[in-house]
Amino acid sequence: MTGRKKYQKKDMVFRMGKWKIIVNKAGLFNNLISFFSAATYFIGSILFSQKEWRLYGSFAFIIGSVLLLFAASVRIVHHLKIKRAESSV
Repeated sequence: MTGRKKYQKKDMVFRMGKWKIIVNKAGLFNNLISFFSAATYFIGSILFSQKEWRLYGSFAFIIGSVLLLFAASVRIVHHLKIKRAESSV
């Protein structure tokens, strides 16, 4: 087995100065959809809790959506690999 190459054709490579950012596109789209659905759920729960009598009822929804946002953002960051580019001197 040869193992994984430095980056594959399905990866996107961005160069910023001395840094090289490799984006693995394999599951990034699904994770972005999960992140935006969690963000929508979080905003909806805040709007739902604007009335004082609904505040305590939606407190659990807010905490749950914050945890969902955190989980989705961790999965997105997992697909980003930031490495220092080799110097071409």
